[in-house]
Amino acid sequence: MTLLRRGWLNYLLEQYNESVKWYKQAMQQSPKSLDAALGVTLPLLAQQRWQESALYAKQILEISPYQYTAFLRLLLVDEGARDWSAMKKHAQDLAEHYPTDATALVYLARSHAWLGDKEAARKVYGSVLNRIPGHYEATAYLNKK
Repeated sequence: MTLLRRGWLNYLLEQYNESVKWYKQAMQQSPKSLDAALGVTLPLLAQQRWQESALYAKQILEISPYQYTAFLRLLLVDEGARDWSAMKKHAQDLAEHYPTDATALVYLARSHAWLGDKEAARKVYGSVLNRIPGHYEATAYLNKK
């Protein structure tokens, strides 16, 4: 618990390398800790270390398929790396397992938009608005000409 806390506090202080160090120590101490593996993704994402962060998120998903937070971190990796096809696949997977979740749909809509499929993006953003009326991003996309 102390190692996780140190990782978190260093992350908050933007001491990302220190944060990674503490989270990795927590992982060594408790190899099955999903908290530690999720934790290490945060400073890696902050440093735009996309591949490393994806590695930890995927390790979590191997242990616990469709673990929500790991999937969200993987979507952040995809978006940061501008890998729209991977983001589309991951968002579709997440949306299938969490059909009421608007966040998965937002990422799916973004991937469609970036891949140039504006009609699919409009449809998915419409689904976002069904879940969260007035959602800023969905409303802005649907209102643009």
